[in-house]
Amino acid sequence: MRLDAAAKKNMPEDLQFRLRNVAGVLVLALLLLAARLWHLQIVHWDEYRNRADNQRLHMQRLDAPRGRIHGAGGAVLADNRVSHDLVFIPAECEPERWAEICERLGALIGLSPERQAALLQRIEEGRREPYRQIPIVRDVPWHRLTRVEENMWSLPGVHTVVRHQRRYVHGETAGQLLGYLGEIGPEELERRPEYSMGDLIGLAGLERVYEATLRGMDGHLLVNRYASGVPQLRTDAYGNPTIPFDSFGRPIKEEKEFRVPPVPGESINVTLDIGLQAMSEQLLRGEQGAIVVLDADTGAVLALASAPGYDPNIFVTPGYSRERLAALSDPVKSMRHRAFQEVQPPGSIFKVLVQIAALEEGTANAHTSYRCTGSFTLHNHTKRCWRPGGHGSVAAVDALAYSCDVYYYNVGLELGVDRIHDWARRFSFGVATGLDLPGETPGTVPSQAWKAEQFPDGEPWRRRWYP
Repeated sequence: MRLDAAAKKNMPEDLQFRLRNVAGVLVLALLLLAARLWHLQIVHWDEYRNRADNQRLHMQRLDAPRGRIHGAGGAVLADNRVSHDLVFIPAECEPERWAEICERLGALIGLSPERQAALLQRIEEGRREPYRQIPIVRDVPWHRLTRVEENMWSLPGVHTVVRHQRRYVHGETAGQLLGYLGEIGPEELERRPEYSMGDLIGLAGLERVYEATLRGMDGHLLVNRYASGVPQLRTDAYGNPTIPFDSFGRPIKEEKEFRVPPVPGESINVTLDIGLQAMSEQLLRGEQGAIVVLDADTGAVLALASAPGYDPNIFVTPGYSRERLAALSDPVKSMRHRAFQEVQPPGSIFKVLVQIAALEEGTANAHTSYRCTGSFTLHNHTKRCWRPGGHGSVAAVDALAYSCDVYYYNVGLELGVDRIHDWARRFSFGVATGLDLPGETPGTVPSQAWKAEQFPDGEPWRRRWYP
């Protein structure tokens, strides 16, 4: 509505003043808005375009393949294989077809009705994030994957994602030595800032000891971030990540800052002879025990068998399978290696050390003899020799040849516990070997001082060592 000259003349001066102020404010606001638009769209156009791209693009980490583990002669003990996972993207399929897709997948890959219902529920729960990849099945067997690939035309939203997965070539053979991988825990994550939640880390065996060497260095790739803010990473049939597109639908150029390939982990070589290891484990089949084979010249470990054992491949696929739960709850402790993680009495082999100690200390010589009648009595305790009729009069050479228990009961009594302890220490009994495997238990070599430490507040008779 326009005011003529007469109306303006008759308008009060204060009202005219207010109208001029309002008009001035409006003009100033329009000028500021125009200046701001010019500042945003002309001066800082590149900067804000990059910000928009940063909000649309996400730097996705590319996991590095782990290094191989080789045994003697270059035999491959652990490497990586290609694993195919099936995922579902709800946005690429009409909601009314979700139940149908679950049923078709159930028929193709053998999903039970319960698992079909669980998958449909996960898809329904992900409705607010329609571009998130919902896992269907991890590590799909090849014969089932081919059926899915042949029917992809009728499975909108279903995709195959390829990734590297650990493989232990010989299964249970040397499984306890190689160890296995698992998701990193909160405490370990605090000590290792270079890891992220969900990363896999060596939890046992060589995988744990040489984690830093085997892990490698992760790469990264820019991937599209959709409206829900969820980064979307896809791979081709060979597991290579695809390149993202810009806002105009054009593929982003393959530039250095957009894609840094991962550096695979370094391979390690160990002295284990897998053939000898398999033979040793076969000898222990059905038993509980251990066999150790060393190179007499170098001390290299050629075989380190323990029974019962476990197959580390059961820990490869995420989740708690029946086999994994059985291994973790095994009452005979198949997860423990009996050669270096448990301690047992040494048996008759210890007689050699007692003989050496007696000869060196002068409590016995090559001609010192004792009569073996088949038993040995000290106060009111009687111990039997392994030969009921006894060995008669035996000296050092015959005692070693026949492994006479009575002879060494007498020699040990003359030596005393502390001298036996000192000589056992000289032979490195009770000392860790330094084997490059986790959890080594050094064992115990008792002495009078050791027993006193076991009962610091006990009665004197409990702290005293008795013959």
